[in-house]
Parts: sequence; C-alpha cells; structure tokens
Amino acid sequence: MVFCFDISALPKIENSYIVVRNNTWKAADPYNILMVSLEGSCNIATDGKEYVLSKGDSIFIPAEQSYTRTSVDDSMCKLLYVHFSTAHKVEEKSFADAAQQIVLKKRSLEESLLNSNNLFVSEMTDIYLMAHSDFEKDKVLEVCSKIEKLLKNYKADNYLYIAVYLCEILALLSTSVSEKLSSADADTQIVEVTHHLKKAVWYIKQNYSKKITVEDLCAYCNMSQSQLTRYFKSEFSTTPNRYITEFKINRAKEIFLNSPELSIKTVSSDLGFDDQHYFSRIFTKLSGETPTEYRTRVNNFPRK
Repeated sequence: MVFCFDISALPKIENSYIVVRNNTWKAADPYNILMVSLEGSCNIATDGKEYVLSKGDSIFIPAEQSYTRTSVDDSMCKLLYVHFSTAHKVEEKSFADAAQQIVLKKRSLEESLLNSNNLFVSEMTDIYLMAHSDFEKDKVLEVCSKIEKLLKNYKADNYLYIAVYLCEILALLSTSVSEKLSSADADTQIVEVTHHLKKAVWYIKQNYSKKITVEDLCAYCNMSQSQLTRYFKSEFSTTPNRYITEFKINRAKEIFLNSPELSIKTVSSDLGFDDQHYFSRIFTKLSGETPTEYRTRVNNFPRK
C-alpha cells in the first residue's frame, strides 16, 4: 500500500523528539508519525505487518493506527520521532492506483511545462510514502542531524525549521517511491500484478482466522498457482504460503501483547491452526522464541 497526502500547505508539527530505547512500546497516536532510525535497529509491528528498522530506515504510521515497537536482540535503538498533521487527509492507495495517479500527474505537468513560458512547474505537492522506506538513507540521516541539533537548543524559530526539514525528508522518500511506481513498466506490469495481489491480501486479512490454502487464493483471484506465486515473489520476495504464515504469526504477536490471558491453544485455534504444537514450532522458527517466551517478554518489560 501507498500513503498519499498533499503538502501544498506546510505540515503542522505536533511534537518532535529523540528516544533511545530497547523496551517494548505500544501506542496509537492522534497524529501522523514519521519515525527514522538514527542508530541501531528495532522492530515495528503495525497493520498486521512487522518491519525491521535499521539505521537510516524510516517508517510512516498514519494517525490513529496502532503500532508496537520492540528491540532487536535487546539492543538499544536511537529514533527520531516527528508527529505531524496535514491540511489534507492521508489516503491509502494500492500500488496500482498510486502508480496510475503518479503517471497521469507527471504527464499533465510535462504538458503544462511544454505549453508554458515558465521553466519551472511547482504543482507537484503530492507525497507518496510506503509504510517502510530504506531510500536515500544518507540524505535522510543528514536532514535528521539538523533536526537533532534544533531539538538540543530551543529557539523560537526552531518550529519552522523542523517543519521545513520534515518536508525535505518527505520529498526525498516520495521522490524515490514515485520513481519506482512510475518506472517504464508501471502502467502495465505493476497495475496488473497489484490488482491480483490486492485481492489476495484482502482475502488473507478477511480470513486469517481460518485455514487458508494457496488453492483458496487462486480460486478467489481466478489465476493459476504458478502465476500467483510469481507475483508474490516479485512484490513481496516470498511465497503465498509463507506470506499467510507470517501474517498469522504477526497477528499472534499482537494477541499475546494485548490479551496475555489467552492460552496458546486458544490463540493457535483462533488463527486457524489445527495443531497447537505445529503453531508453536512455526512461531519459534519465525520469531526466534517460543510463544510462551514471547508473551512473557512483551508483558513483563521494565516500565521505566
């Protein structure tokens, strides 16, 4: 999915700070969050997916969407947070819809430029972000260092500078996303692939509490198993079966964090696993710890 919003009006900075943590944190903020890893790594779980945030990586979390931050191997991670709001609502688009919008927008701007005496067209104020980005790491970190300096020494005009630097980071990330989506084959291959993947992922999200097979996905998407597998490997670098399993395990992690009183048997059954022991083996293989160890760790971290 791609998040799209307009910044023709300067974003409003609601809060900005730097934290160094290795604990577990769960929150849902009333404002959009841009989070950048300055040092170390951490895990961010949101919207049923889990991302590893390494140095220079960023993640965008829209307003009201919950997320959970956990450490990697109990190591410290230094993060820059910017909480902000925009005059225009953040929209969630499929890759296909975003690609089509970007291509049409750029064509329109190019035509305007050709038919104008101006050498510069300043109408492209749409921002396109993926949830997790590892684009332009060095440039993003360079801008983040400017924000970090401002946060250490308060001045009246710091707010304006932080808002401008936020726009610079958003522009760097958005340009990379736009170039990826508007590549030579964006009009055809991306649109076709994403249409089927959107249906497949929607089916998984709606039926993750049941036992889902690749045959179920193929029947729902009306395509062959080999074609669906090729699409998943192209877009997600994984197979449909592994995607389904990882989605279920990430849901299990959310349940263990939010409802620790539930038994492992209940959780595995609620996620469509017939065998609790098989569920435990898969959970351990993917997360590096047993369900019991994970549940104990995320619910017994030092509150400070």
